[in-house]
Amino acid sequence: MNLFDRSMMIKSIHCEYVLLTEYQSLNLSCKIFNHSSSSSITIVNWYKDQKLIIDSSLSPNNYNRTKFHLINQNDSIIILNLLKAKPIDVGDYECRQIMLLDLNSTKILHIHRFAVRAKPRIRSELFGKNVISQTVWANEEWRMKCSFVSKYHQINSTLDIVRIEEVDDDHHHHNNGNVGGGYIFSYDNYTKIKNKTKQWLHRNNDRVQIQLYNMVMAKQQQSSDNNNNNNQTVIELKISNVNFKDRGYLGCIGINPVANDNLLILLRVNDRIRILCPIIVIITLSLYLFTIITIYEYRRISPFSLLQLD
Repeated sequence: MNLFDRSMMIKSIHCEYVLLTEYQSLNLSCKIFNHSSSSSITIVNWYKDQKLIIDSSLSPNNYNRTKFHLINQNDSIIILNLLKAKPIDVGDYECRQIMLLDLNSTKILHIHRFAVRAKPRIRSELFGKNVISQTVWANEEWRMKCSFVSKYHQINSTLDIVRIEEVDDDHHHHNNGNVGGGYIFSYDNYTKIKNKTKQWLHRNNDRVQIQLYNMVMAKQQQSSDNNNNNNQTVIELKISNVNFKDRGYLGCIGINPVANDNLLILLRVNDRIRILCPIIVIITLSLYLFTIITIYEYRRISPFSLLQLD
C-alpha cells in the first residue's frame, strides 16, 4: 500500500510521518470531524498495514490492551497509544472515521494515515561497535561493510557511503569527541558531503569501489515473520590501494524521512618508509659521531704524537 495514495473515494485524507523511539510510548492522534447527519452512527477503526487492529463497532475493550491504549479527548481527538513501542511496530497505520448508513453500507468520512518509522540504525559488518578509527599501511587494501540492524530499521530507508575529510569542532564538542556513531547530518550538510564523496569516488574510480547488495537475514529474524521480505541491504566500500589522500572519516549513513544514523571511522594511513626515516636518521647520526670520535682519538694518540713526547 502506498501510504499517500489519494485515489480512494474519501472525503478527506491526512498523512504524516511519525518517528518510533524504541521501548517508549508512542501516540497517534486522530482528529474526529463532526458531520451534520445526526441520525447516523460514526465509529473510528484503526488499521496497521491494511489489517484491522481495533474495531470500534464491537465492544470498546475488544482489542489488545497490553499493547494498545485508546484515549478519547472530548470526542474530538482519539489517540492510539502504543504502550511500549518496538521495532516490530513499524508500519503504516490508519485511523478511519466511518459512518454507518445502514446495516449493509458504510461511508468513510476521513482517513488519517501515519507512516511510523524507526530510526534507520546501522551496524558495521567488519568492525566492533566501539571502533572509531582504523590504521592501515599505504598501498594495502581496506574494506568497510555496513547494514541495517533489522528489516524494520530499513523500511523506507536508504543506505549510503560518505567521506568527510575532517570534522569541525562543533560536532566534536556535541559528541564529546566520539564521532564514531554520533555525527549530526542535516539535509544541507549531507548534500554537500555526498557531492564531495562523489567527486572523491570519481577521481579514484580505478581503486575505490562501492557495492550495494542484499543478503538473507539471520534465521531468528526470518522466523519472526515468514511472510515479510527477509532480504537485508548491505553496502560495502573497498579501497584496493590506500594512499595518504584517503585519510579522513569514511562511513555509512542510513536515512529515512524521519531520522538518520551513521557510523564513521577515522582512517589513518601509515607509510613504512616514513616510519623507518627516524631510525635511519638516528643510525646515520650515530655513525657520523662515531667517525668523528674515532678520527679525534686516532689523531690524539697517533705515533707521531708519541715520538714528539719522547
